[in-house]
Amino acid sequence: MERIRQALNAAVKAEPPPETKFSLADQWQRRLFLALCRRYGLKPYRYKGQRYTPVVVRAPRAFVDQTLWPESLALQRPCILTYLNEATERITREEVDKDVGEAAERVG
Repeated sequence: MERIRQALNAAVKAEPPPETKFSLADQWQRRLFLALCRRYGLKPYRYKGQRYTPVVVRAPRAFVDQTLWPESLALQRPCILTYLNEATERITREEVDKDVGEAAERVG
């Protein structure tokens, strides 16, 4: 991990990295991606007025293509998302209310 961070820092010093914008579909994907960026010493951000789905990162393109994004996709596999959803439902059911279903639909 430290070796990757050092290589990333050296690449950033050699040439200013471009901005890369990621659009993440849900809060779990976004949270995992933010944590992954921070693990590598990156500082993810979004511009004022943007929705919560986009995340912008300044990092060398090769790092994004070869390390960051593939690792993010691996973390987003259904087993992890299923685990997070199940944990959320369990905690909600135990601590808030037993009904964890979606809201009812109404006409007009």
